[in-house]
This record gives sequence, structure tokens and C-alpha cells, in this order.
Amino acid sequence: MVVVAVGSTVRVQDGDIIESWQIVDPAEADPEHRRISDVSHLAKALLGHRAGDRVRVDGSRRWWAVTIMDVCAGHE
Repeated sequence: MVVVAVGSTVRVQDGDIIESWQIVDPAEADPEHRRISDVSHLAKALLGHRAGDRVRVDGSRRWWAVTIMDVCAGHE
């Protein structure tokens, strides 16, 4: 099973919402194009986890949980 790492594209579910994000270096981050920095709250929570894991995201004002639906290693 693939572990979330920098370069991975991760599909996560938060309630009824399912989104895909690619985790990248801060210089490559572009949220408009679904690319988030590896130092963002969401990415830090996802790193090292696998599909099926439910992880806690500690935001600056609140926390929430997301479920990792699947992980694609490298660039899609």
C-alpha cells in the first residue's frame, strides 16, 4: 500500500465532500490547481498515512477529520 509523501496525489473525504490534492514543495504550491504545500495543515496530517486511514487535521482555529480514500505516488 502506498504511503502519502511529497509528490503524492491524495483523494480525501470530509463528510460529503471528496477532494483530490497533490502534496508538493512550498515553492510549487498552487491551491487553485489542487497543489498544497507539504507544510500546510492538511498535508502535514496526511503525510505517512495510507488509504483507509482517518486522520485529524489540526488547523489554526479548529480541527477536523478526513478519511484518505486513495493515494497515487508521484505526479498524476
